[in-house]
Amino acid sequence: MNFYLLFFKKNIRSLQKIEKYTSLPNSIDSLSTRIKTLDYEIAETSKNIFQAQLVRVRTLFSGSNNFFQGLQQRFVETSATNSLLWHQERLVNLSAERKFLQSKLDRMTGQTWPKRFRKLLSLITIFFLISFICFIFIIGIAAAIYILPTLVFVLMLFLLFRRFISNKNY
Repeated sequence: MNFYLLFFKKNIRSLQKIEKYTSLPNSIDSLSTRIKTLDYEIAETSKNIFQAQLVRVRTLFSGSNNFFQGLQQRFVETSATNSLLWHQERLVNLSAERKFLQSKLDRMTGQTWPKRFRKLLSLITIFFLISFICFIFIIGIAAAIYILPTLVFVLMLFLLFRRFISNKNY
């Protein structure tokens, strides 16, 4: 039993040693600040993508009266397209770096498995929700098909009574 306790004490001490060293370049604080700066850069890049798309749409809908305006329009559209592609590539790179650093931070803080469990639980919940909606939709179609002969019979009776009543008045 003492061996068992010593085994866990050594593991706890090693985990505590990792948390004590905050001056390392891969420490929890430095990773957190880097993730925050990446979030800010991702937001700025998203705004720039939106602005580039806005410029591109404006140039597409602007009318060109002469040759020079058409040339200028093509130049602006090409520049906006190149800017858009560059910002999209940068956004992909920033997102990949943020995902990598977040997984590293999660491993250091011990949040990897709880996050994986929450993600799995949310995927299972979404799957069951979509399955339930599909089931209700299929049951509704089956009920509509099942009740269709009854509705046709009621409609035929209505038309017969209507014809009978309209013939009786004459």
